[in-house]
Amino acid sequence: DLLRTKQSTTSLSLRDCGVGDEGLLAIANVLETHQGLVDLHVSGHVASIVGVVAIARAVAGSPRLLRLSIGERTLDVQKLRGSDGSKSLEIDGVAHGPTGEVGRPRQRLDDLLVTSALLGANTRLQRLGLTNCSLSGRHAAAALENILKDCT
Repeated sequence: DLLRTKQSTTSLSLRDCGVGDEGLLAIANVLETHQGLVDLHVSGHVASIVGVVAIARAVAGSPRLLRLSIGERTLDVQKLRGSDGSKSLEIDGVAHGPTGEVGRPRQRLDDLLVTSALLGANTRLQRLGLTNCSLSGRHAAAALENILKDCT
C-alpha cells in the first residue's frame, strides 16, 4: 500500500530481504500503474515461479521502469522492451542450465523469464542476436518460444 500511495518513489531496493511470492505479487500489482519507479531491486528473493512470472509480466507493462535487478544481473528494461527505439539487440553470454564451464556467466531462471517477457513485449525488434549462450532445459526452451512466437 505504501508504494501505491507514494507515486514519487523512484527507487525500491528489497535486495536480500527474502521477498516471497506474496511480496512479489504485491509489487507486481502496483508496478504497472506506478508513475515514478525507475529502479527496482529484488535480488535474493525466495519466491517461486508464480511470483517471478507476476513480476515479469508487470515489468513488461511498466510505464517508467528502467532497471530491474532480480537475479544475478541488472536488466535494462527499456532496451529489452524496445522503448529506446532500437530495432536490434545483442545478448551475450547468457546461460541457463548446466554450462559445464567454471566461471562462465549464468542467468538464473528469474532473469530469463523477465528477459523473455520484455522481449515478447518489444514490437520494434527486427534482429536479436544471442551469442556465447548456453540455454538448456524446458524453461529456457519455453522462454525462447515466448520470444519467437510473435516473429513473422
